[in-house]
Amino acid sequence: MMRVNFGEQKRGSGKRKRWIRGEWYDSDSAPVVREDDNHDIRSIATGVDLSEISEAEQRYGHLGVRYDRKTGMAIYRDRQAKLRVLKAMSMHDRDEVRG
Repeated sequence: MMRVNFGEQKRGSGKRKRWIRGEWYDSDSAPVVREDDNHDIRSIATGVDLSEISEAEQRYGHLGVRYDRKTGMAIYRDRQAKLRVLKAMSMHDRDEVRG
């Protein structure tokens, strides 16, 4: 019996595949996932009033943000989603380091 680690499997070609953020990748071409990228990013500054949550999700939800129903806080899927939403809001992140 072949032992396969969680998140990995062998397909017909014999190459290992990795399941990363909802998609299968060849082990050779899999994106590098840093440990700090695995957690949602929360932001009070880009949050909305509770009465505006549904409108904000319609406007920015496709960019990778959702809103906490109790606080209105923005919850980003990853750093790239945060940057896309900030750009759409005509804002910038002074804490973002560019190399």
